[in-house]
Order: sequence, then structure tokens, then C-alpha cells
Amino acid sequence: MHAFLRLGASFGLMPAFVLGAVALSSCSADDAGRARGVDGVNGVDTDVDGVDGADASAGSTGGGTGTTAGSSGGQTGSTTGATGTTGAGGDTDGGASDGEDSGGSTGFPPISDSTKNGPFPTNNPRGEAGGPNCSIHRPATLGENGLRHPVIIWGMGTGGFNTYQAAFDLWASNGFIVAAALQGDGQGSGVEMLGCLDYVCTEYAPNIDCSRVGASGHSQGGGGALMVGQDPRLLATAPVQPYIGQGFGGFDQASLTKQVGPMLLLSGTADTIAAPAQHQQPVFETTNVPVFWANLVRGDHVAEGFNGIAGYRVMVLEWFALHLMGDKAFRARFYGPSCTYCSDTKWMVQREGIN
Repeated sequence: MHAFLRLGASFGLMPAFVLGAVALSSCSADDAGRARGVDGVNGVDTDVDGVDGADASAGSTGGGTGTTAGSSGGQTGSTTGATGTTGAGGDTDGGASDGEDSGGSTGFPPISDSTKNGPFPTNNPRGEAGGPNCSIHRPATLGENGLRHPVIIWGMGTGGFNTYQAAFDLWASNGFIVAAALQGDGQGSGVEMLGCLDYVCTEYAPNIDCSRVGASGHSQGGGGALMVGQDPRLLATAPVQPYIGQGFGGFDQASLTKQVGPMLLLSGTADTIAAPAQHQQPVFETTNVPVFWANLVRGDHVAEGFNGIAGYRVMVLEWFALHLMGDKAFRARFYGPSCTYCSDTKWMVQREGIN
């Protein structure tokens, strides 16, 4: 029921969806059960002995608060680690890492302006065909100076209209390999997205880092990103206006409680197709991982889909730069008591397990 097949008279009659009232309080942070040591103290940045200390003890404890678990993680690494800053460990839900410091520095230059294409010339703005019906967007030259490129896998909206190239080119020009599954129907299952991941991990070895993978997608493909979010290779997800009707495109709502990495959940207040009250609020309230829910004021489903997710692509880049590349410049956009997006009037933000 995605608008890509039913836009106006030329696509047939669009079913009526009612946008439910979504009460979104700006930047409320509820840590119950999902706080994961994001702001805990574990010594990753200030004491080499403290690196990854948290995962050894806190990762399997479950429950607790982010501050407590993060602190324990640092103490496990070394006694001086307790004065360190945020790192990869401190998980208190027994599940996935917050991904923020996974593996340390990646060697990529910090992104100076996330609104513009980055320093890596890309292969082709429209991508190149590869694998099982995939479109690959990547830096034209891979592996310069020993770099290994992280991966973003993408799921299209219903109909498979590839109208997202501007987003892919932005991400690829900043060092990512983007593997977009072109399947028009069935994207809700995430199967095609994982097929594209398998392809690029083989095709672009050794210049690809398949330990640093994120998943995103729009509408039905956003549901696919949630399905892919169960795969242990994933570090983070960013579903855009995901449509989560049970069985739609192969989507299974049981996936919501089986995620393995932190989530950037994106909505639009003017979306009447994947309305936030029906399709994103249940994700926010149900999922088992830290989630940053950003609802774009006047964000529309069809306009975003046909315009390269213009309202969302910069935030997605920043999220993945932080979680897959370790670019700490973007931490304050999402984390901390005064996060930048929390006070941005273009967004209505709620956070769970992220503080």
C-alpha cells in the first residue's frame, strides 16, 4: 500500500490512512531495561587497558541502568578506566553493543560537513549493478591508505523505484559502500538486503569491513531494515518511515524485540501511509535496543521517497558515521542531556536507552 504504486490517479486510488495523534515529548529519556552504558564510564578513550573491558562483564548482566553498567565496564578493563569516557561496553541488556566505539578508530577522516558530499569521488551517481539484483554505490577507489570501508545495506520502498540515489551518493562520498536491494516487493523480509550484503563482502574484499554494517531502508524497505536488524553482523540500524504491517512484504513484528544494535527511528508528522502512531510508535515502545526516535515536522511519505529522503539522509549519515566509523563529532547530535537534535524545532524527538 506504499505510495510508490498508488500516487494519484496515475498509480490508482490510494487507501485512506489516518494519522494518529502522536504525543512526542521533546527528548524524554527513559532508561528502563534498555540503558546500555552509553554514557557509562569504561575507559575506552583515556586508558588503553580499559578498551572493551565492559563487554567482558557487563554485557551479560541484563537490566540495570546505563550509568551503572558503563562504569562497571571501565573498572573491568583497569582501575584507571573508571575515569574514562563513553565506549563500546557497558551493555546491561545482555544483547548488542551500542556500537559507538566498536573496534576503535577506523582511520577515516572526520566528516567536516555532513550536508555535502565528502572527499571520496564515487563510482557512479546511479550506482553499478551487482550481485542478486543490487545497486552498489561506493567510492571509486577502494582501500586507499589501507582503509577498509564500512557497509550500509538498503531496502527500497514498495515497487522498487530507485529514487534514493542522492542519499546513496552522499553516504558513498563519505567512505561507505552502499548496497541497495532493488527488489520491489518482498523487501519487508530483508532477505534481498542480506543477499546484497553477502555479495559486497565477497566482491570488495579485502577493502570492505563487514564487521561494520548498518541497515536502512524506506517504507517497506524500512521494515526490511528492522528484519535485517536481527542479524549479528549489524552494528546499527536507521529505518526510515518503516511500514510494519504484519506480513507486509514478508515483515514479521516479532523482529522488533530481537534487534542487535542501536536504532535511529525516523518518522514524518505528515505521513499518512506509514503513520507514526501505527508504524513507528510501536517500534519505539517495543524494541529491545536503545532507540532515538526523530519525527520530522511536516515530513511526508511520498515526498521523501521521491526526493532521495532529503529530510533524513544527513541524519542517517551522521548516525552511521558515529556508529560505524567512530566519528565522535556527531555524538552530541544524539547523546547527552543537551543533544543537538533534541532542541532542533524541525524534529520531535524521543529517546529510550540513549542519554
